[in-house]
Amino acid sequence: MKKKKYYLLSFIIPAIAMILLYITVGVIGGDKNILTVDLANQYVEFFGALKNILNGTINPFYTLSKTLGGNFFGILTYYLMSPFNLLIIFFNRIDIPKFILLINILKIAFSGLTSYIYFNNTFKKTKLSLTFSIVYSLMAYNIVYSQNIMWLDGVILLPIIFLGIDKLIEKKPLLFYISLTLSIISNYYIGYMSCISSLIYFIYKSYLKETKIEIKQIIYCIKYILLCVLTSGIILIPSIFSLLQGKTKKK
Repeated sequence: MKKKKYYLLSFIIPAIAMILLYITVGVIGGDKNILTVDLANQYVEFFGALKNILNGTINPFYTLSKTLGGNFFGILTYYLMSPFNLLIIFFNRIDIPKFILLINILKIAFSGLTSYIYFNNTFKKTKLSLTFSIVYSLMAYNIVYSQNIMWLDGVILLPIIFLGIDKLIEKKPLLFYISLTLSIISNYYIGYMSCISSLIYFIYKSYLKETKIEIKQIIYCIKYILLCVLTSGIILIPSIFSLLQGKTKKK
């Protein structure tokens, strides 16, 4: 029971740190907000559209709210596939900035939890793992790119992906398959980086375990990476067709 409290701390400490930060800069309890750059100019409207989709007001495959009308699926698959976004059903449109602030804090908190799970399973040292997880969750990338909130799901999933690779080396591929597939589906831009990172990490851990790496081992890892990509095709392929109907389409 004593060790289990570290899982809770790995979630709560980053969350409290972010809340204190936002109080200090005036985002919470002040006259400032988290909306900057694209987050203010684009993403708020996208989240509003997502709420309308969940309410059944608009169709994700065709909507007149997109310029002169068109397929919204490409925007949906790139910006709005995070499961955290489902929480928007509890918010009014006017409160979308508050919703964005909430999921921003939650994502950073969950990155602390998932990284603690990885570090604790790797090093078997609870206090050291907690320290590393706090550093990971509050790293500069998470703070700076909070404005691109759809990228943070990849940060949450990466430690689980790496833990899955450790299992993959032991011929237990399920965790790796599920976590990498979710990473690609949640945001394919970060997902492809996770695929590259997975291969590099697999080679590194395989080398540490056996002091050598064979081509068949690399092929074994690539096979499962490709399987994750193919599984993600359920949203990637429609997304490609949607994008081809947009700005890249030649007249």
